[in-house]
Amino acid sequence: MMANQRYLSFDFKNFNEKGLSKVKKEFESNGLVVTSIDADNRVRRQSGVPTKRATFNIADGQQVVLQATSEGAVFQVRLNSRVIPVRAVDNLKAAIAEISNRVKANSSQFQKARRRRATAPKKVDKATVARTSAKARIVLYQQQAEELQQTVNELEERKQTLSAQVSENEGSISTLTGQIEEAKAENERLQSELVSLGEAA
Repeated sequence: MMANQRYLSFDFKNFNEKGLSKVKKEFESNGLVVTSIDADNRVRRQSGVPTKRATFNIADGQQVVLQATSEGAVFQVRLNSRVIPVRAVDNLKAAIAEISNRVKANSSQFQKARRRRATAPKKVDKATVARTSAKARIVLYQQQAEELQQTVNELEERKQTLSAQVSENEGSISTLTGQIEEAKAENERLQSELVSLGEAA
């Protein structure tokens, strides 16, 4: 009776959430909270061996993918899409304890990585920009050109205001003149791009 309680095996015929309920309980007895199981009970041949696969979704966001053979042995285990070694492939109970320890040990690092990804600024991919349609680029350039023209107008107004003041503002006028020229040059470049894109469209 004690031997049966210590023994655990896969129900290969019912490799789904219901059939894997004992495996789920074993994970939970090892300190993990399994929120759900994704398994379609389909046979997949790998290296000529018939296997079935199930994904155990852990409460901290990690995933354990168990791949088992029809004989009930652990064929492969993935933790968050990475293959991890398991020594007790013929002893499911010991294998789950081994896997659970790896999941718990990796939890802190996994959470830090998730936070970094969540707060990381999104980068503009040049390849994505290149794939943007000509019409979308025209709209984008038109918006940028309008903003630059508005900047030029504001700078011109400030220049006129400063010009009316005493000569001590000469340094500021010179700076604004440079900024105006830069804005004009950029605006001219955008207008040229718009003409080219208009012709291409």
